Amino acid sequence: MYTKHEKGQAIIILAIALVVLLAFAALAIDAGNAYTKQREVQNAADAAALAGARQLVIECSKLGQNPGPTAANLSYPQPAGQPGSGQIDQMVSANSEGAVMQAYYLNSAGQRLGPIDPSLPVPCSCALGANRATGVEVVVNNSTPSFLAGIIGQPTIAVHAAAKARYGTVETVASGLYPFTRRNIPIEKNQLMTLRILDNADTLPGNFGWLTWDGQNNVPALCVSLTPPGNSQIYYNPGTPPSWTPNYNDHVINVGDWVQGAPGNMNANCVRSWLDWHIANKTPMVIPLYDDVAGQGSHGNYRVASFAAFELQSYDLTGQTKSMTGKFLNWVTNGEWATNVTCESEGGVYSVKLTP
Repeated sequence: MYTKHEKGQAIIILAIALVVLLAFAALAIDAGNAYTKQREVQNAADAAALAGARQLVIECSKLGQNPGPTAANLSYPQPAGQPGSGQIDQMVSANSEGAVMQAYYLNSAGQRLGPIDPSLPVPCSCALGANRATGVEVVVNNSTPSFLAGIIGQPTIAVHAAAKARYGTVETVASGLYPFTRRNIPIEKNQLMTLRILDNADTLPGNFGWLTWDGQNNVPALCVSLTPPGNSQIYYNPGTPPSWTPNYNDHVINVGDWVQGAPGNMNANCVRSWLDWHIANKTPMVIPLYDDVAGQGSHGNYRVASFAAFELQSYDLTGQTKSMTGKFLNWVTNGEWATNVTCESEGGVYSVKLTP
């Protein structure tokens, strides 16, 4: 039989055990809350970094314009308790309420150049060399209420996350291209340019710069390819000269690949209708630029040198001065990054990625 003394000991042990169990339960709750908050803050940092890198592409396309690149469009902090108005600020606020963040420019090596300051110029110029910004880093801090830590005077648990994102020139495009090409020439962004179709000495006889992704050389196929968002995913690789052995399973267009020309002027009603639609909607039409040609007529091919985004404003498909007039833009699409591309040779079509 237990003595009264032994029963008293059991109650004390039980009380201690309950306290320990409650402490473990509180610790588990704190750990779970901190983990959930950590994921939320990391998602906010990732989303904000990607949004910031995309906006950086857009801002840097304004070099030489009035207004030019504006850092406030990237990040423009507001007084405490109010969300900022820049793309980075808004993305953090949308994904982690109450978070505090800092944003920095990154160079092509992923190194910090300094904080994004709305009162200072955006470092876009190629002349800056290693100090040119091609990405952003976002650091996000937030907190979550605590149970166990609150007992010892720590009512919240701090959580922290950081993310880097950069943009790079694409060398592959799997979809979304439009079916015309021009020679890979030096491009002035946001400057009105008239691209004369027959100006180049190496223009393929019988070709006017139209492309066919799968070898269909007719107006209906061209009109389908001009229909947004394009159908370049049906492309197959026609091979390389002189053998031209096609690979019908290769549907991704890479720099260095060949694309088949669609001969003829194609001055048809549906072609003009879709060109008019793109003009009215100011579509950034992503197109391949070529650096070499081979063949002629229905067997003419263009070698892809780079990709560019062209906003068409007018066209002339008649007479001897056939042309397209518009301006080249910076644009973000999906695609793998090219290597060994200098700032001066960038075509203006980029993809954005999270980086270590």
